[in-house]
Amino acid sequence: MENWPISPDLKREKPYMFQRRPKDTPQSRDFFGTLLSGNYFKDFPEEARQKILLYWRENGVKIQLQFQYFLSQATSPEAMRDRIQSFLSFQEGGAEMIEKIFFIVSSLDSKKSDTLFSHYAQLAHSLEERAQKLSDIFSDTFKGIYESSPVLNKETITKSLHLRANALFSETAENIRLGETIDISETLQKIQEEETAQEALLQEISHYVETIRTLCIDLRKNLLEKDELANKKRISLLEEERSGQENEEDQEFLEIEIASAHFDDAELAHEQDITDAMILSEQEISHLIKEYSDKNLYTEIPPSQKQALLGKLSCAKTLYQHLQRKFEDVLYGRESAVLSQETLKNLSLQTIDETPPELQKESIQKYPPYFPVGISADLNQWEKVFSEECSVAKPIELYAYLFWLNNQESPVEIVICDTIQINNYLAEYPHLTQQESYEKARQIGSIEAQTYRNIIDTFGLHNISLVRYDEFLSSPHTTGERKTFQEYKTLCETLSQHPLFEAAFLNAVQESRAQTPEEKKRHIGYATEEVAWTLAKRGTKIGHINEARYDALSFALEVIEGIFQQENKGDILAPENETFLQEVLQSLGTVLAQSFSRIFARLSKNTPQYDYLKQLEATFFGNPKTQGFLKRSQVGKKKEGSSLTPSLVQQYVQKHKLFDRYISPSVSSVSFGYRQAGKKEESVVKFREPYSTYFYDDPAHIFLHADQIVAVPQGALSGKILTLPAQKQQEYAQKVIRPLIIEYFKTLKTAPEDYFLSLGKERGALFEECRSSETLTDLLSFVQKYIVRPSTNTTADTVS
Repeated sequence: MENWPISPDLKREKPYMFQRRPKDTPQSRDFFGTLLSGNYFKDFPEEARQKILLYWRENGVKIQLQFQYFLSQATSPEAMRDRIQSFLSFQEGGAEMIEKIFFIVSSLDSKKSDTLFSHYAQLAHSLEERAQKLSDIFSDTFKGIYESSPVLNKETITKSLHLRANALFSETAENIRLGETIDISETLQKIQEEETAQEALLQEISHYVETIRTLCIDLRKNLLEKDELANKKRISLLEEERSGQENEEDQEFLEIEIASAHFDDAELAHEQDITDAMILSEQEISHLIKEYSDKNLYTEIPPSQKQALLGKLSCAKTLYQHLQRKFEDVLYGRESAVLSQETLKNLSLQTIDETPPELQKESIQKYPPYFPVGISADLNQWEKVFSEECSVAKPIELYAYLFWLNNQESPVEIVICDTIQINNYLAEYPHLTQQESYEKARQIGSIEAQTYRNIIDTFGLHNISLVRYDEFLSSPHTTGERKTFQEYKTLCETLSQHPLFEAAFLNAVQESRAQTPEEKKRHIGYATEEVAWTLAKRGTKIGHINEARYDALSFALEVIEGIFQQENKGDILAPENETFLQEVLQSLGTVLAQSFSRIFARLSKNTPQYDYLKQLEATFFGNPKTQGFLKRSQVGKKKEGSSLTPSLVQQYVQKHKLFDRYISPSVSSVSFGYRQAGKKEESVVKFREPYSTYFYDDPAHIFLHADQIVAVPQGALSGKILTLPAQKQQEYAQKVIRPLIIEYFKTLKTAPEDYFLSLGKERGALFEECRSSETLTDLLSFVQKYIVRPSTNTTADTVS
């Protein structure tokens, strides 16, 4: 290996992330050409060669040097091939995983690295073979049953097995980072254990499949015998009827019927020949169990035969359930968690029906509720949606929010906030004109509106209406004493540069859009506009944690404006009112500190309302990461000579029911992360918006990578959720799925008859099926079947 052209940079130091300015040298450029001209790729398919070529070309010099170092440290041609095989496997884990292996190589000597990659390459090669075998099982044995699944295919299975194996190296990298001494023999043992576990899993699945195949063949024969028996009885009755019939026309008709029955008899005899190739699906088995359990059906079959047949069918269903758990093990590395007792078992339709609305009618009559819906501004992805290169989907939490809104028994508006996004488009894409940004925002808004319209129409959510943002802004105010939207927008733009409010407006900019103060200033237009329309609307705003940043500003500015009007102080921004403005903020801080103490004392922790109000409090008073515009140090203090008392502010807050008008519903939205091997905290369940937009060109991509359960119409809902430990899965079921189920069944009280006809089930039967769910995947399958699919199949007119 010494004749390889090694960059001088590599001879001086290892090119990991700490190397700041690697140089692009002729030796570095020639390295890959030399590599490709050798025999190191001879055992790899063209696809693998192209993957590495693409990686090399798409990354900068720094990454290329790391890749060069990774390969050049191999001590033999065999070790080189092992490293190439390992690299291809690690690519399935993304850039983070590749970074970890570069880190491992920079921390271990070449001999240890070669040993590590030799064992891993064997595992990577064998899992490719296992993925092919599993794919063959699904496509051959279960042809027509699983072949339409976007996840039970070779590509997805391969990626899932790679992710499991890559976790071993994540652990090694993490231990090195923490400064722990690495015993390579332990890592090698874990690789061997994973190899053994994967082989055992394949054998278990093969056993279940073979057992199901044998049982289904036997069942087919039993069912054919039943059909033959029924057909013979039919022929006998027809012949008996014909013999007693004197009318010639009726006799001729019965002759035709008898001939048809004999033809069916011959067909059944022929079917005996092909029965070995036929596998009953789990759905067919469930249907047959229901039929044979009905005393009024198949009365010609002796009870003992029916009971024996039911026993075989039940056994086949149990085997399918075991096989499903093994599928989960293949795809996620663990089986689905068993649901805790609190998730469903203590629910009843009676308790669901008796749950009162959370919004108080007397409040919402004066301040009508509305739910602003955010729009993704990822123009590159939306352009692909417009050209039908990819699709969009929403998290299942969105259904919970809409059901909850409808169940408040009051008219409510969902505001499709599309053209407010012009602020972000102009900040992120300066080449677009105002009109171009407007047209793109409207086009996205139409697609978004269609998603909501489908759900509203499918479940008959009669209390909900859709409103586009332009219409929302032009709607009349409920009182004539307030400024117009444009006046509030001008005020907010001015306040965003005021010393008392500048930090609060900057902190209102979403971190996903901007990080630095300069970036936030470019995006400040969205924050000022959202606060402006909240002030102009003065309704009951349905929010969530990420809305708190705007709600706190709106809350404070409404109080300030109200107190200024009440005390006849005139313009908020007038220089002579600067002292009074500070006094209002100080009194507001005192009132809010006391109010939050009382509210949190009666609220349960770990509820959406508690989390939302905590975020609201943090926006007012700040936290270690952000600066609030109210100061806790001033709470309870009164400036000498001030005529303003906290009681005046308290009276205003109570009179206008401000704490009732900024609310978070009892339904929740969270995301989850992969388990991280080697870390104490394996995974996370944290907040994310209920209306997040996911882009996908293949449902398998959503299945593997989405950090929320996404409502795609085909295939499984998500795989990533099952990478969480059982406790986290149960937490997710309790926080997100249970409230969704409650609001769903409450909604079904007024759902259209067409919905139930399309399912062939009534509300009570659906509830019993839901409560029979034992694991998280059982429950998610119910959500997919009865909530997601019906609404994604709707084709309603788009809101204009």
